[in-house]
Amino acid sequence: MQALDENPGAMIVAGGDFGLPALLAAAVVPVARAIVDVGRFDNGSDQAFVERVYIPGLRRAGDFQTAIAMTRGRVEIHNAADRFTLEGARVQCDRLTPQQIAALLR
Repeated sequence: MQALDENPGAMIVAGGDFGLPALLAAAVVPVARAIVDVGRFDNGSDQAFVERVYIPGLRRAGDFQTAIAMTRGRVEIHNAADRFTLEGARVQCDRLTPQQIAALLR
């Protein structure tokens, strides 16, 4: 988050262990765009949150939906589980290639 603070208008491209936390970071530090691989995460599953994003109270606070609502930039989510939904973000089940990600950054 420090890098985002120091570079207004920066973009986030994240995946692996950093994909889901990047969605939360985009809510508190302004980003122009976030492209996030969520690793087939199912945001409708309590068990998925326990296993991959264990933050007590996160679900009660609105989890990623609240984070997206607070994000000012455009959010592209890819490699999502079939039931993954978030209003305000473009969500796709397919995993983007590096070339597709580069095209989105232009």
